[in-house]
Amino acid sequence: MIPLLVPPARIVLVASGTHDPKQRTGIPAPRYRGARALAEPDLNALRSEGERRAGQRAYSTSKLCNVLCTYALDERMRAERPGITANAYDPGAVPGTGLVRDYGRIARFAAGKVLPHALPLLRLFLHAQSVEAAGAGLARLILDPSLDRVSGRYFAGTRETRSSDESYDEGKRRELFKESAGLVALSATEAAVSID
Repeated sequence: MIPLLVPPARIVLVASGTHDPKQRTGIPAPRYRGARALAEPDLNALRSEGERRAGQRAYSTSKLCNVLCTYALDERMRAERPGITANAYDPGAVPGTGLVRDYGRIARFAAGKVLPHALPLLRLFLHAQSVEAAGAGLARLILDPSLDRVSGRYFAGTRETRSSDESYDEGKRRELFKESAGLVALSATEAAVSID
């Protein structure tokens, strides 16, 4: 889609605090081993970890990749497509969504019916907001004129903050961008930015 973007355009990737092991979200820490390992996981390793835990780790790893990709895009946009920004957005815990759809009946009921009414209590322990507030925070990153030139940043809700230590690894973000482009056979012409 980058060739279709006309400055001032904004790219926002949805991330999650689960990408940062320091946040202790209850989700296993990400385990980044390259784009190919994500695309073609070792099924034996997944089985040994357990289906739910492996799925949770895949989720946290995918959110780390979203942050790495945000920073890779920002780097390329600044150099090759000025006026197009790229930021990462962490909506926090948002009860009432389908994120726990594969959990048991009690967990689904609690997440969908109980926790949305307990947001003030949840906020005492973690970054949590309503579906409406999460949507408004995302819309702000896309529409707020005060953010016209803000790029390469991580937002937890409406607050700019630091992402995980691993997300600043330049080698990983370049490898992820290049290897991902190779996995989908994306050429530099199609990407409208350098892939290397």
